[in-house]
Amino acid sequence: MTQHSATQRQSHRGGMSLVELTIAMLISCIILAGMSAPLYLALESNNAAVTPDAAALESARVLADISGELQYALAVTKQKSAECEFTVPDRDGNLVPETVKIKWKGKAGDPVTRKLNSGDDEVLVDNVYDFGFSYYAPDATLEYVQCWIQVGDNSRAGMETITRMWNEP
Repeated sequence: MTQHSATQRQSHRGGMSLVELTIAMLISCIILAGMSAPLYLALESNNAAVTPDAAALESARVLADISGELQYALAVTKQKSAECEFTVPDRDGNLVPETVKIKWKGKAGDPVTRKLNSGDDEVLVDNVYDFGFSYYAPDATLEYVQCWIQVGDNSRAGMETITRMWNEP
């Protein structure tokens, strides 16, 4: 009888075979992948960098920068629909007014750039879908410059501002 119970104990193993373990791990991976897909989609939909609100804030930031420089312009030397060049009072102490050039190439997705004097173009914002200037000079003296911008492809991200020219003669 002792021999029979020893054989019986050997036939009842406590562990799993390699095939059973591999199948269990494969099923667990499929379940985890299925559970992570909705989580990924939820996190991606809340990504602040791609929302219309983030694009609108970026549009507003760029307009504030441009308007902040334009309002103190001494003269606007180039008035184009997607480019504005103007001079502002001396900023670097050399007693020479600075020349600022704001430009967009006109193709959706291109950046708006800013150039100070003869320096390199500095990217103000990427992925611009609409940008432009309008100039109001009712009596041959430039009084206002209107600027608008749309960052990204969502039209709700568009902004515009009108800047009064304080130093224009």
